[in-house]
Amino acid sequence: MSEQERAGNQWKKARNSYGYLRSHIREKAGNDRYKLSIIDLVLVSNFKGGSATIAEPVDSLKCKLKCYEKKLSEIGKCFGDKKLACLTEEKLKRLITLASEFCQLATTKSTKIDGFGPSFATALLNANFPDLLPILDRRGLNGAGMSRLTPKDKLGRLSPITRH
Repeated sequence: MSEQERAGNQWKKARNSYGYLRSHIREKAGNDRYKLSIIDLVLVSNFKGGSATIAEPVDSLKCKLKCYEKKLSEIGKCFGDKKLACLTEEKLKRLITLASEFCQLATTKSTKIDGFGPSFATALLNANFPDLLPILDRRGLNGAGMSRLTPKDKLGRLSPITRH
């Protein structure tokens, strides 16, 4: 299989995985739209690929997910189904603040979920608000030509993703 065929196959699989995640979110009703479970995290992990495993103990996961739900709900109340291109400068700054706070949950000791890092958090944000927030990960930054400007950790991964 050629490199181009492999890349096309990877994109197809990613689209399917993203479709599962979006479908799961759309099936949530009313007040439960921002309620999270291990299923949300596993679907994000499936979409992101790689060897990431959600390994947070069940007892602490439930408590931590409440923090993520609260922030998702806050973003939803402020922005609903708005599009990024329609935001005023003031609203854009507010969105950046809220999205940054959401991503910081994945790095803060009391809310960090084992196996669910900041790039996973941006994928979850995007799946909930596809017209408002992008997925920030190495693929996105590479595509935007920003990877050469971004520091890397010991394993060569872009670090820290949250500064973008």
